[in-house]
Amino acid sequence: MFIDAFSVEPVPAELRHKDCVICLPSNSCMIRSSLVKNAQEVNSVAELYFQVEQDVGIESTRLEVIINLFSKIIENHSSISLGNAPCKETSESLDDKSFESYRSGLKAEKLEKAPSLLYETANYWDEIVNKRYLFDVWKLEAEELKSIKKSEVIDWYNKYLRLESSKCRRLSVHVWGSKTNYKEEAVLLSKLGEVIQDVALFKSTSNFYLSLC
Repeated sequence: MFIDAFSVEPVPAELRHKDCVICLPSNSCMIRSSLVKNAQEVNSVAELYFQVEQDVGIESTRLEVIINLFSKIIENHSSISLGNAPCKETSESLDDKSFESYRSGLKAEKLEKAPSLLYETANYWDEIVNKRYLFDVWKLEAEELKSIKKSEVIDWYNKYLRLESSKCRRLSVHVWGSKTNYKEEAVLLSKLGEVIQDVALFKSTSNFYLSLC
């Protein structure tokens, strides 16, 4: 049946579409800036991304849990600051009792039943696409959480988010409103990091993580 319907030869594997992720240089601060397309839009927006490591399967489960826990703490603990703040200040702003509360709360969330069949299917499909096949990943992460220590979260912060760390890799994207003095802002941004002027050139000269798909 399939031969009759699709009589042509399949596309060779090397010519098929692949999702690729750029591997930012070590200790990099890349900046992409542009004006809005709509001249009526006066608002500006900026997003900051930190690149950690590639998700390579079960080995990255602990790293994923640490990231989830750190995100949960940041969302609910406004006194913690990023940037160049000393890690000592970050650790002192969260006592052991509070840390345990965040860890227990995250564990409970991961053990909650999927809210819908669609949500559960999406999670399973994500495991297939990323070639991990960990269909009980939430249980594995909940189990991993039991042994996560506050010191590990601080070490992760120091390794991937501290500006002076060789593992800190950042990309900030700025879209400026139509009333912004774009030239002036461009000069200021150039003092903060490496501005990506030509996206095509940047891609052609970058290293990429191996595709998991």
